[in-house]
Amino acid sequence: MLSYGLAFLCHFLLFAEYSLAAPTRLTKARRPEGGKTLALRTRRTYGSRHQKRQLEEGLANDNNIEYNIAVTVGTPNPGTQGQEFLLQLDTGSSDTWLMSVAACEDAIANTPGGCPGGGFDPSLSATFVSLSEGDFEVEYFDNSKASGDWFADIMTLEDGSTLTAVQIGLAQTAVNMNEGLMGVGFRSNEFGDTKYPNIIDDLVDQDLITTPMYSLWLDDLQSSEGTILFGGTDDSKYFDDLYYTPILTNANGVYKEFMVNLDGVGVSGTSVSSDFQTPALLDSGTSLTYLPTTIYTEVLKALPFQPDKSGNIKCDVPTGTVDFVFGTKTISVPFDELAITQSDQTCLFGLVDGGSSGDTTLGDTFLRSAYVVYNLDLLDPEGPQIGIAQSKFS
Repeated sequence: MLSYGLAFLCHFLLFAEYSLAAPTRLTKARRPEGGKTLALRTRRTYGSRHQKRQLEEGLANDNNIEYNIAVTVGTPNPGTQGQEFLLQLDTGSSDTWLMSVAACEDAIANTPGGCPGGGFDPSLSATFVSLSEGDFEVEYFDNSKASGDWFADIMTLEDGSTLTAVQIGLAQTAVNMNEGLMGVGFRSNEFGDTKYPNIIDDLVDQDLITTPMYSLWLDDLQSSEGTILFGGTDDSKYFDDLYYTPILTNANGVYKEFMVNLDGVGVSGTSVSSDFQTPALLDSGTSLTYLPTTIYTEVLKALPFQPDKSGNIKCDVPTGTVDFVFGTKTISVPFDELAITQSDQTCLFGLVDGGSSGDTTLGDTFLRSAYVVYNLDLLDPEGPQIGIAQSKFS
């Protein structure tokens, strides 16, 4: 498990590469009538006019640091059980990979927290296919990295839906990482020069969902789990209408990351920014929210409390919100959703100075207060978009 400092998986972002675009407002969810939907880990079922079938399943909240999805990989040989794993769900990357048994044993011996997601043993799967040895490699901005081999196998989601021939990385070595990861971003954001169908592509290609899209609902800070819904939206989980805004392309015109325009920041309904617009990354793989130094400083001035030099605050915070503006939609994050418990009296403040370069990453401390729809459909006439609304907490 990464510490809050190391959990900032920035994925080699160069925010200056992204041009600003005018937001677009749509009045309904962009999902074809009758399209398939798929969700993970059944907890409760909600009705919605946006989908014919919806299986509400969830993401396990791991100490407010990350959100994990449970999968089973491989086909058990006679006399063995399927290999189950917890993978960090990451909207900021696009590769799916597992720890090997050897890498897991090393993590158990040398890493606080051990290897909570488990290690994959190819010999226990009757459907394991080796694709290449030594070609898998990922490295993140915080210097955490993993390397090893590529393989293909069956992956079963918790509701029993099965994907065949899924390409997966198998980490033989890992540095500052002790569990695997499921990246649910654009194929263009995969590590390596050779691109391949990733999890989102597989869900569409194997007819489990109709459209390459999903909705993320993390619920509040105290909740033990949230949900991801592949292929649809659930209007019982957000207030008012979804506001859709274009995903920004990089300097080469490529849709690579979930970067959108952030048009303003405020505190308890009062703006602290003027003539402000900056690209912002929506990243479930980042625990905290990072704002440019200039904006972060203005937010601090407007707060009725102040973090200390270590970023800690008293847990008993007053009522109020930090507000994030996207076009005509404002997402308000309550102060108590930004107070992450460290001890009985001390909490970590969920906003961080992102530096003078102006980097803005909206991590889990923001995403818990937002219902976010990630539309990756390159064939959509409107182009890939992010839909966003104020989350309804359970």
